[in-house]
Amino acid sequence: YTFSTIIDTYFSENTPIKKSSTAERIKEYIDNNFFNQDLGLEQLSNELAYSQKYISTVFKQAYNQSISDYVNNLSSVRVLPSFLSILQ
Repeated sequence: YTFSTIIDTYFSENTPIKKSSTAERIKEYIDNNFFNQDLGLEQLSNELAYSQKYISTVFKQAYNQSISDYVNNLSSVRVLPSFLSILQ
């Protein structure tokens, strides 16, 4: 399995099928900037030119989880390949 396959599989099984392009842009920005310590609603709002409330609402509707839950889950998923390589 590749890292992106694991993430795509996990989130596709746990999210509604139809997502807005705005929600996809939010998710893409989070995925691409995950290791940035400044990543948060304020940064998302500044970069994507939407209010923090709108970003939170759109993401929650599309992915059925808050942005903070998504980031926490993403943290766990990103650690998994390193953990698995230690076990081998």
